[in-house]
Amino acid sequence: MQISMKPDFPKIAVSRPESAVSYAVGAVGLCGLVLWVLIARYFGDIAATFGLTGMPARLDGPHSALMCVAFTAVPMILWSLFVDKVHKRPSTGLNWSLKRPVADILDVSMVKISGLWATWALIAVVYATFRFWWNQQFANFPFSMGILQQAALPLLIASIPYVLWLDRHLVDPKKDGAWHFGAWIAGKDGWQSEEIFHHLRAWAVKGFFLAFMISITPAGFSEIVNMDWAKAATQPAWLAGALRYAGGPGCGAGGDCRPCAARCRAADSGAGACARGADGGFARGRSGQQLGIPVEIVA
Repeated sequence: MQISMKPDFPKIAVSRPESAVSYAVGAVGLCGLVLWVLIARYFGDIAATFGLTGMPARLDGPHSALMCVAFTAVPMILWSLFVDKVHKRPSTGLNWSLKRPVADILDVSMVKISGLWATWALIAVVYATFRFWWNQQFANFPFSMGILQQAALPLLIASIPYVLWLDRHLVDPKKDGAWHFGAWIAGKDGWQSEEIFHHLRAWAVKGFFLAFMISITPAGFSEIVNMDWAKAATQPAWLAGALRYAGGPGCGAGGDCRPCAARCRAADSGAGACARGADGGFARGRSGQQLGIPVEIVA
């Protein structure tokens, strides 16, 4: 009699879990990214084609980097909403057939808004207290702090109609960490400590990485726009190093701007090429004086 030593495991059909986003979402985002990088790299030629004079040769400044983020994100959002229709999935907790009157959800929404505002206030206190957020020791955090300061008031105002609108369609408006945090602050019943801890942990991650990613985006974007593409096509190792450097903080490793200064001096003997404005611009090659902003000359 022949004995098989191979274990007889039951056969189980294995399938990968469904992704939260489709491949097309990433594809359209990549197309938007490439489109803006090409526009930024060849902006001078594009402007000349339309007879525009006095335009920078390349849009490699901080504001152009934020525009690149928009060119990447907007197509992904539009595809998710109008093609994949992710907002109609049951996992969102939304039921669009529900249209509660505002009066029915006003109390819940106000508690939720107070919890959300209190969360943002805590993040603002952390930003204000820890002073490394206001220097370039680790990354260009002053740039991200400036962006968040400008966005704060619009976000506070927009959060009111947004929460009211969303709560009209939520199956359970109280199933939200912001509501539990607001209820705890207001002394209302029904809040759960685990929900509050989860809410604060999630926003701690958002608060750190949002500021960090905004701070490193301009330098990385500038390196990609100004990259020597001929060298990248023939030397993959150089490309890998360039992409790693492009994603680094500040102008160089650890925010060191001295490597950039050397390239600036070689490219343009004028102060404009090495001027860094308080809020940047669409093109680094234009001087801060031309943009009407305070500048610091990199030595």
